[in-house]
Amino acid sequence: MKILKAIKGKKVLRILVFFLALGFVFLVIGFLWVWQTRKGSEKAVGVYLAYGGRSLVVLERSGFGGLKVSGSRIFSSRDWVAPDEFSIEANFKKGQLELIQEEIYGKASPVDYMKEMLELRMKPSNKIAGDWNLTWGKLDSRYKFRKSNLFTYDFWIDDFFSSHNPKEAFSELYKIFVSPHVELYQLDPALGPFPSFLHKTGDERFISYFENRHRENVSENTLEMIREIAADDPNDPYISLHLIEMEAITGNLEKAERLWNKWNEANKNHPDCFLKHSSHVVFKTLCMKKLKKNHPGFPDMGAIFGSPPASMEKTLSWLYDLLKTDQLFFNSQDPLVPSHIATSPTVYYFPPIPNFLEFQVKVKVCRTLALFYLFQGRRTESLKLLASLYRLGQSLDSDGVLIRKLIGIAIRAISANSLKTYALNACETEEDLEECREMLSRLHNTPGVDTPENVFAGEFSFLRSRMRIVKRGFFATPNLLEAQIRHRVTDMKFQLVRMATAAKHCVVKKGEFPETKKDLEAFLGDAIPKDSFGKNTNLLYKKSSKDECCVYSVGPDKTDDKAAFSYDPTNGTFSTGDIFIRIPRQREFSFPREGVRAKNAFELLEQFPNGLPADAFADTKWRPFSIIESAKDQDLVIFSFGPDTDERDYDFHSQEVGKEGTKAFEPVPTPPPPKDATYGRSLQWVMRRGETDSPKPGYYELEPMYDPTNGTVSNGDIFIEIPKD
Repeated sequence: MKILKAIKGKKVLRILVFFLALGFVFLVIGFLWVWQTRKGSEKAVGVYLAYGGRSLVVLERSGFGGLKVSGSRIFSSRDWVAPDEFSIEANFKKGQLELIQEEIYGKASPVDYMKEMLELRMKPSNKIAGDWNLTWGKLDSRYKFRKSNLFTYDFWIDDFFSSHNPKEAFSELYKIFVSPHVELYQLDPALGPFPSFLHKTGDERFISYFENRHRENVSENTLEMIREIAADDPNDPYISLHLIEMEAITGNLEKAERLWNKWNEANKNHPDCFLKHSSHVVFKTLCMKKLKKNHPGFPDMGAIFGSPPASMEKTLSWLYDLLKTDQLFFNSQDPLVPSHIATSPTVYYFPPIPNFLEFQVKVKVCRTLALFYLFQGRRTESLKLLASLYRLGQSLDSDGVLIRKLIGIAIRAISANSLKTYALNACETEEDLEECREMLSRLHNTPGVDTPENVFAGEFSFLRSRMRIVKRGFFATPNLLEAQIRHRVTDMKFQLVRMATAAKHCVVKKGEFPETKKDLEAFLGDAIPKDSFGKNTNLLYKKSSKDECCVYSVGPDKTDDKAAFSYDPTNGTFSTGDIFIRIPRQREFSFPREGVRAKNAFELLEQFPNGLPADAFADTKWRPFSIIESAKDQDLVIFSFGPDTDERDYDFHSQEVGKEGTKAFEPVPTPPPPKDATYGRSLQWVMRRGETDSPKPGYYELEPMYDPTNGTVSNGDIFIEIPKD
């Protein structure tokens, strides 16, 4: 028995020794693996400006070749709401640096609980020593409801037992317990890698500087900090950008402007797209500080296009002043370094959202007035008003959340169409076209105009806007591609107006349409614009006949249809058709330089055989401005139905119109419109002036002039009287 016990004891000992040896082997292998994976991690230690200089990341040694992170968070998807908790950890594996940021939202979450995990991987830069290029990124968002919902009466009675579908009831229960709603985003590989996402500075003074900025401390002490840092490294574009912003906020504004001009010239082609976005943030601050200094009483955009509505006189004055400043108006001015105070867990920062109805109505009213100016011979005033509307659209399109940008895109589209009408119909001489070209060039060269790729930059953080969705979860995500296409279509419409103006200039100057692109470039002053939808091609030009030429873009379907039919977004974002402008030899609307004179509707329509331009407030699409026949003591009236769009309140189907002075109403001749005319006489209305509350068919009771202070969509027409002589 003793021998058997000894044998068994030795066996246990051998087994124990075996496992100890095996454990030692695994320990050595683990040690070697950790050593190998973290080998060279000391190269990552340092002070970094991240995310285009908007965040500070400090990497320090931790444990056996490990790294720890301190500094501000790297913004993920919601710059405007701070998390209840956030943490960042760093790993170094096989020469790559990995940053993992976790954010938990409770009180500030649109659902009961939200958790986001941002993972970024970087490789050392081959061009800038110490910098790290972003090569891969993922954002994992998980949304959950709190389990405390289970203990409420409403859940069990209203949601669970009252359900007639047991499968749906248990599905809701499963979602609460187990299944989070997940959204997954990844960096678009077509846009990367992103150079210098981490930019090494090695200057620990940035720690104090960022602490001050996080506390909203923008005093002279903070300015002196960044001045000293910039003086030691004057050629660092990331540091210089901080200096420019601080000089603009609390220092020397003129110095900030000089530094900006120098910085922009040196870094306009910088490869770091995050730095470019940061420069746009700083540029907005600089613009608005300059505007407030040079124009102390210049009102905010919300005071003009908000509630209560401003008068038309005040609106027009504001638009003209905006055009004089030769800059964009930025309503949301984010600091380069967001404050931790302003983004505490209980505080929301929602970017200002404009009133779409107010903007849309007032812009259409101003567009109507600009066209009426052409009937009155006020050409320069009309051009300035249309250009100021386009500048307003540029401002909205370059600033803020997605809805703000979409409003800006719509305003630019309306203005571009009206500028086309001006260029092709109000310009008769070379001098007229030169004036138009100069104004279009000012709009084209306006600094700070944003690109289609940044259309979501105000909706999410710029980092999130570089990502594409992989898995859709609880919330509907706006269609990025749809918004980008709208932006590009409007860009092309404006550039085609510039090209059409150049083609018209050739006709006026030489009597012939352009033969080569050099004829167009000579007038434009630069190369023919690129086609956003072409394959590295410019916008196209062709001569349709001896009396017409055409400029066009191939459109979102990227197919050259030779401008045979027009792209229409109502058929689908990627529907067929080209975006084009036809330039006829003869003007479609012959606005006289001295203004229109007409004794009656017949004389007016003899001057405008294609009908009048379209009424933006008519219920019937493409309905021209309407006419009220003159009387012995009253002039002829051209009018728009106004924002109340009351066209359908009147019966015009049995109207009788004719020359003044006849015993019986003789119909005004309505010959067929010329070939390819935009508007036809078949849509033109001529009415008699109504005198009662229940006007007869063919009569119209003109309302008082529209006044926005009575309400955005209040009663009132927009009209002008045409003198008889």
